[in-house]
Amino acid sequence: MNKVFFLLVILFIGCKEKRNELPELNSESIEVKLPEYEDWKESYSHPMVKEVFEEHKGKTEVLGVYLNNDTDKIKDSLINYNFEDYAVVLNIEKEQKWKIEKKHLDRVSELQKKYVINTKKPREKVEELSQSPVNEIFEKPILLEDYWINDDIYALVTLVQPFSDEPETIVIMIMNTVNVQNHLTYLAYFLDLDGYSSIELAKKNNHKMAVKFEQQNRK
Repeated sequence: MNKVFFLLVILFIGCKEKRNELPELNSESIEVKLPEYEDWKESYSHPMVKEVFEEHKGKTEVLGVYLNNDTDKIKDSLINYNFEDYAVVLNIEKEQKWKIEKKHLDRVSELQKKYVINTKKPREKVEELSQSPVNEIFEKPILLEDYWINDDIYALVTLVQPFSDEPETIVIMIMNTVNVQNHLTYLAYFLDLDGYSSIELAKKNNHKMAVKFEQQNRK
């Protein structure tokens, strides 16, 4: 099975406001711009990459897939590849009609945290999972940290298990909820868990990607 994992994303993302609290309607649609990075290549248009990610997209619209440079070089043979160090840009079609403001992102951030497992000692939890065999699947993603990168990007740092038959496989998923010109868009970054140092590396890589993405899509 390919290690293409972003289906769990849609389990806890989305602007799930009560009907009387829904944002105003957007008067315009936008075209999301996909920036260029030194360490990752946007590869979604490649037939092999598109085939793999289309199979797993669920009800989301995939806008872009970033593979690290080494993976991008072998994209002609990715069908049975275990992905690592990649990112997916996506949105949910029904949300595009809403005009998103900071107050709505605040609400979304609170809702997202209801769909994760909290841990009071993230470093100890990471070391425990890295050193001991894991035999059971988490009920929900494990939240290690959440923070605002800026007023338009909210980040959740979580641990997830991509495969129900491989509980020992644990992946860092950083979910960025981004306000792009008053439209709700998501950038999810993934890296295999390998001790706490991999968490710091994932946060560093995610920061580069999320900030440049948001900046390039400003008006």
